[in-house]
Amino acid sequence: TVSEGQSRSLRGTTTEVVGKAEDKSKRLTSERCATLMAAACANGVAEAWMSPQPVLLFAYINQYLPSVGAALARVIGPQRVAAYRTGTMDYSFAKVSNLCKRRKKSD
Repeated sequence: TVSEGQSRSLRGTTTEVVGKAEDKSKRLTSERCATLMAAACANGVAEAWMSPQPVLLFAYINQYLPSVGAALARVIGPQRVAAYRTGTMDYSFAKVSNLCKRRKKSD
């Protein structure tokens, strides 16, 4: 089983909005995904997950430590939603927590 994370797909997919630029700088290239899949197959790995950090870390935590994952989601989830709403699509914990601190001060 190969579980692929965010990757750069072909242009013209059904989800593409014409004329809207999308930031794909944080996504894995197709070549990188293919290299990782080939390495997993060559080494007899039964299951391989490909995703950028920290997304992969949280996927592992949720899979193998669901109680810890649920606790982290309660803390980090609202911060990620706030970051999404302001257009800060960064996975830097420092940037997201600073955003939330500024938001609390303004409330």
